[in-house]
Amino acid sequence: LWDGQGHVRRVDEILTAAGVDLTGWYLSEVTGMSADGTRLVGNGFFVDDANVLYAQGWVAEIPAPGVAGLLGEAGLLGAGRRRGRA
Repeated sequence: LWDGQGHVRRVDEILTAAGVDLTGWYLSEVTGMSADGTRLVGNGFFVDDANVLYAQGWVAEIPAPGVAGLLGEAGLLGAGRRRGRA
């Protein structure tokens, strides 16, 4: 994603900075985005505690720029399991 200063930031870095635990996740691609840029969907992989690899779809909600109070609302969903809710 582009930030306000013209730099590219990785989605996983943005989510981690917002307090989302991405342990076991590899977000391989973004396949869609809401018009306001705050909701993203994509594909990735999740490795569970038994080292089983699952191809997973994911949905992330990123707060709009300048809305620091919403950082606690960032989250990541993966095919029936909710992980890393800040």
